[in-house]
Amino acid sequence: MIRQSFSPRHLLPLLLIGLLALFTQLPAGAEEALDNGIKPVFGTAFNLALFGSRAATGDEMRSFKKLADSLREAEKKVAKWGIPLNRKVRIMLYTDTGFPCSNIWVAAGLTPNDASLDQFSEDNSLLYATVSGYEMAHQTDLLNDKWFFVNPLTLRKKYAAQPKEIKGELLDQVLTMIKEQRARLGKSLTMPVGENLRDYQVFEDAAFSFPLGVIWVPVRKPGALHRDLDTIVHEFGHHCFYQMLDGVLHKTNPKKRWTRLQICALTKSMLAVNEFFADYTAVSCGYNIAISIHNYGKLPDEFKRYFSRDRTLAEFIADANSNPRMKSMLEEGHNSLNPTRSFVWKLKLAIGTEATDKLIVAAVKANMYRFFAADVNKYKRKAVDWGWGCFALTDYPTDIRTENLRFLGFLQDAADKQLTADQKAKFAAEAAKIYGSEYPLKARL
Repeated sequence: MIRQSFSPRHLLPLLLIGLLALFTQLPAGAEEALDNGIKPVFGTAFNLALFGSRAATGDEMRSFKKLADSLREAEKKVAKWGIPLNRKVRIMLYTDTGFPCSNIWVAAGLTPNDASLDQFSEDNSLLYATVSGYEMAHQTDLLNDKWFFVNPLTLRKKYAAQPKEIKGELLDQVLTMIKEQRARLGKSLTMPVGENLRDYQVFEDAAFSFPLGVIWVPVRKPGALHRDLDTIVHEFGHHCFYQMLDGVLHKTNPKKRWTRLQICALTKSMLAVNEFFADYTAVSCGYNIAISIHNYGKLPDEFKRYFSRDRTLAEFIADANSNPRMKSMLEEGHNSLNPTRSFVWKLKLAIGTEATDKLIVAAVKANMYRFFAADVNKYKRKAVDWGWGCFALTDYPTDIRTENLRFLGFLQDAADKQLTADQKAKFAAEAAKIYGSEYPLKARL
């Protein structure tokens, strides 16, 4: 038997090996900068990364820090509103698509190596061990939480509803496709993302995907990141909306597990409230105009969703009825609550931001409760081809008058419960200016 003796110098290599093992278990983005020199930020409710093939400029570094600070402030504000941010949103900004694919893995908190690629292959293969459309739909949600940045395999719709049909030779083909995708992902790690969009998710325009829990924002001009801060906080507001909605769903439908695609399809009827709330989140973080308007060209001012603008419901409806183009734009859910945007802005000036914040959150939540507890059963349903079990409400009213007066009803209920007598008087005075003869409300819509 050979006995080994250890001195302190013999311990050093072992300590280094132990430390190396420890650090390889940390999210890669916690320590590693991307190719442009900017480290991803891993926050409480968000992960943030700025991608690009060139080194980031000083202006971009400062704008990125300002954005991270703005999002941290938004986190605090939303926490004060009582909205639990239980699911992180991944915010992915890019100045071009020439950066290496490995950067996306780092920003996702994953190490771009064989172990991660093998895990991707295993996770995706296990999806096809599901026995029902219900189970597959929910497993897909879990899969998207981790692999949100990779394009999933697309199968015929009948297999998404009946995964038991994926067997024998067909199952072998599916598993082969997953292995081939794993091989492509491995080969492309050092290649530009723009050359591998078959496999990677990159949105062409600024948008939030609730099913994926990701925001993509193209920064189209060098050094112009600061001009997109309001847009990014707006998209973060959508994430907060769905987090609030998730809590409402668990209370109104405690025995039903909704998939994210089902929620998206159904809440298309609530687009106006969703957009209004996202805009209000941006406004509460200091932006008077809730979306960046510099990229929109020559469009009517009413398309630009100003809060700090004098408008009345009657004037807005008249503008919408002036010609077919205006009607299609102003009745669209992004814009239809513009009169209420004006009202809320004036209300903030009259009773203060904190009181107005509480009204908005209470009104949005009450709207959600009525929608899922009553409206879902009141209006006709139509199956939509988004995924397993998805449907929409075909005759849910979304005209300008109904949208504004319906939400005003929820604001009025919140005001009756929360405001002092003096604040109620100011609420009524500002409402009368915006809604004219429609206020006080004759009936709740």
